[in-house]
Amino acid sequence: MGHINKITASALAMVMWSGTVSSQTLVEATSFAIGNSPDVAIVKNQYLSRIEQMGVSKAGYKPTVDLALGWGGEWTDSPTTRTATGSSDYVDLERGEASLTMSQLLYDGLRTKNNNDRTKAEAEAHRFQLWNVAENTTLEVADAYMTVIHAQEESVLAAANLEAHIEILDGIRKRSEHGLGSASDLSQVKGRLSRAHTNYLATDNNVLDAKARYYKIVGQEAIGLVKPESVDEFLPISYDQALERAGRVHPTLQSAQLDVDAAVAQLKTRDSDFHPDVRLELGGTWNNNIDGTEGYTNDLTAMIRMRYNLFNGNADSYRKKEAYYQLMEASAIRDRAQREVAEGMSLSWNAYQLLERQMEFLEAHVIEAEKTLDAYKQQFSLGRRTLVDLLDAENELFEARRELLSADKDRVLTQFRVLNAMGELLSVLNLDRESVLTLEDQAEVSAQRD
Repeated sequence: MGHINKITASALAMVMWSGTVSSQTLVEATSFAIGNSPDVAIVKNQYLSRIEQMGVSKAGYKPTVDLALGWGGEWTDSPTTRTATGSSDYVDLERGEASLTMSQLLYDGLRTKNNNDRTKAEAEAHRFQLWNVAENTTLEVADAYMTVIHAQEESVLAAANLEAHIEILDGIRKRSEHGLGSASDLSQVKGRLSRAHTNYLATDNNVLDAKARYYKIVGQEAIGLVKPESVDEFLPISYDQALERAGRVHPTLQSAQLDVDAAVAQLKTRDSDFHPDVRLELGGTWNNNIDGTEGYTNDLTAMIRMRYNLFNGNADSYRKKEAYYQLMEASAIRDRAQREVAEGMSLSWNAYQLLERQMEFLEAHVIEAEKTLDAYKQQFSLGRRTLVDLLDAENELFEARRELLSADKDRVLTQFRVLNAMGELLSVLNLDRESVLTLEDQAEVSAQRD
C-alpha cells in the first residue's frame, strides 16, 4: 500500500505543484510564444520592410536635389584653342566644376499615386498575414497547452487505477491465504496489474512528451499550467453565422483581397508608361577653365522639361499584359482562399458539433460506471460479487473517465479551432493584434501611414 500511495501522491503533486508554482495562463503562454516565434518574426519583418517601401514610394512626390563637384586637369586641342594659340599643341588647364540641380515632379500619368496605392496595399496585406500567423501560433500554443494538462490529468487517473488494482490484488492474496480465493483469480489480477503499471508508465511518458512539445512551441517550460476559461459565449450559434463572421474579419481573406488591390494599382501604374513625364527643373553650374578657355563660366536655369518615350520595342505593352495576368492570378488566389477558409470552418464546426453531442453520452457513461462500481462494492460486502468483479468495474470506470478526459480536451480545442477559423482567436483571448509589434515598430508604422 505504501508503494502505490507514493505513486498516487506523486502524480497528484505533479498536477498540484504545476498549478501553484509560477502559474502560467494560456494568454501568458501565447503572448510569450508570439513574441519569440521565428515564424512570426519572419512575417513581421516582411511587413516592416513593406512599410519602408511605402516611404520610398511617397518620396516620388518630393523634389530631388543633387550636388556635383569636380576638380582635376584638362588637356584640350580644339578649333578654339588652335585659333587662340596658333598652335595644335594641347592647352593644359586646371579644371573645376560645381553644379546644383533640383527636380520636382509635375505630371507622370499618376504613376506615383498608383505606386503609392500599390505599396500601401502590399503593406496592409502583409499586416494581415502577420495577424494570420499570430492566430495560427495561438492555436498551436493552445493545442500544446491543453495536451500537457490532459496528459497530467490522465497520469493522475492512471495512478488511481493502479492503486485500485494493487488494493484488489492485496485483497485476493489475503483471501487466498485463508483458502477463500482461487489461484486463477490471483493470476488474473496480477496480469491486469501489469497492464495497469504499463498504462501508468505510458501516461507518465506522455507527460514528458507533451512538455517537450510545449517547450518547442512556446519556448518555455510547461510549469504552472491552468485550465483556460470557457469560451462558450464567444462561439457562433450556427455554421452560417460562423462563416459570415469569418468573411468579415479572417486575416487570410483580408490579405488576399489586399493583394488584389495591389495588383489593380500595379496595372494602373503600367498605364502611366504611356504618358509623358513632366518636371520642373532648377539648376546652376559654376565651372572654371572649361574646354581650353581660361576663366569661369556660370549659368542658372529654370526649365519645365517633358520626357516622352515614343518607342521601346513594345516593352510597355508587354508590361501591361504582365500586370493584367498578375491581377488575374491574385484574384484566383483570393477565390481559393475563400474556399479554404470555408473548408476549414466546415471541418472545425463539424468536429465541434460532434464532440458536443458525444460529451453528453460520455458523461452518462462515467455516471453509470460509477453507479456500477458502487453497486458491486455493496454486493461484494454481501458476498454476491468477487474481487475480480470489482476489478472489472474499476477498469470500466477508468476507461470511461479516460475517454471523457480525452473528449473534453478535444472539445476545448475544437472550440479554439472554430474561433481560429473565424480569425477571432486572438481577440477572444484579449490579445491585441497590434501587440505583435514593439512600440518602436508601431511608431514607425504610424509615421509611414500618416
